Amino acid sequence: MRLVVVQNGDTLSSIAKKMGVDVEEIAVQNALPSEKVVAGQTLVVPGGRSYVWMPGDTFSGVAERYGLTVETLRSSNKGIVNPQPGDILELPSQQKGGVVVAGFLELTTPDQDAKNVKKFAPVSTSIGLFSQGMTSNGQIVPANDASALQAFEQTRSVPAAVFSNWIGEQFSADALRIMLQFDSEQQKYLNTLLDILDRKAYKAVIIDFEMIPGSLHTSFLIFIEQLSGYLQQRNIPLLICMMPITLNDNPNASGLASYDYSALQAYADYLIVMAYNWHWGTGRPGPIAPFMNVASSIEYALSQVPRQQLLLGLIRYAYDWLVPFQTGEVAGVIGVQDAVQIAIRENIPIQFDRRSLTPWFAYQDKKGRIHELWFEDARSLQLKLQLVEYFSLAGIAPWQYEQRFPQFVPMLQDNFRSVNWL
Repeated sequence: MRLVVVQNGDTLSSIAKKMGVDVEEIAVQNALPSEKVVAGQTLVVPGGRSYVWMPGDTFSGVAERYGLTVETLRSSNKGIVNPQPGDILELPSQQKGGVVVAGFLELTTPDQDAKNVKKFAPVSTSIGLFSQGMTSNGQIVPANDASALQAFEQTRSVPAAVFSNWIGEQFSADALRIMLQFDSEQQKYLNTLLDILDRKAYKAVIIDFEMIPGSLHTSFLIFIEQLSGYLQQRNIPLLICMMPITLNDNPNASGLASYDYSALQAYADYLIVMAYNWHWGTGRPGPIAPFMNVASSIEYALSQVPRQQLLLGLIRYAYDWLVPFQTGEVAGVIGVQDAVQIAIRENIPIQFDRRSLTPWFAYQDKKGRIHELWFEDARSLQLKLQLVEYFSLAGIAPWQYEQRFPQFVPMLQDNFRSVNWL
């Protein structure tokens, strides 16, 4: 796939003519409802392969990584003399490496859940069904997962049960504290978890405990050790979602201490680095997954964990903030495609922030309120996929498939092939 950024005055027809493809091909790959596009929008176009220049790149370094000569790389990109981070270059097609693709799917309705499983199973090692939630006193709320589980039949992907401390509106540290601090409550939780695995068709377990207080470090580790033992008896892989820690962070800070990469990797098959939400929906607007933060969180994780155990978390969403930000307000969460459609509808050019290497734009709604949206697009996603390749990570963990991001699958298939772990 080639990446093309729409320029002022471009039309879908002019882009198709320039790239030597049919308009319909571009429309299908990008799920465009019409031929309308907007400046700054990144499109995927069939044929060839694009590379997005990363901080620290050199022509010699990129050429060496992809088995090219500098002359070949330069000749393929004659108009680019001094590329800057975020610039798009062209590469010859390469053999694709195999990675684990541990996607997530937030359950909505039975029919839609089944459709989503069938849609994404062909490109996924596993799909984690979010979620077996939690009561306010720390016990499991079973998921309505029957339709989704049935949809996995005759697919190559396997269902993963996601166990979280989500209590319906938020992740609850208080509920988690009750479960982890009392042995009887912890054993009750584990018994219910194992009963779900024994009764249903799940083939993997994902622990997504968020906002774990640092005071629960030891209790959480004991819980994971016990769970790991039970799962090993059943030959069921364990994946653990980890808060991102950059090289500049204090890993012993209260909000990070329980995410002990070095200790937890001994019990997990994979650790998922949730390398996003540096700007959260309840905070001030800004880039959700800034490139340098993501890269630094990978470097920290690699200082603690073998690369073959690391999966990079990726986002498929946008935050839609009202500005100026007021404490107590919560940004809307929409899919990438929905964000782009707003820009097209309002005819607002999409900006590409060269510091975070992510897209954003602002617009005024019908009530006169100003919105600021930050999100991932095809260009910023390509940068994250390149990091997976650059650091030779085991794979990726996209959050989440219900959110619309039509370029995601073509780009995933252009960069990698998903592998089975069972």
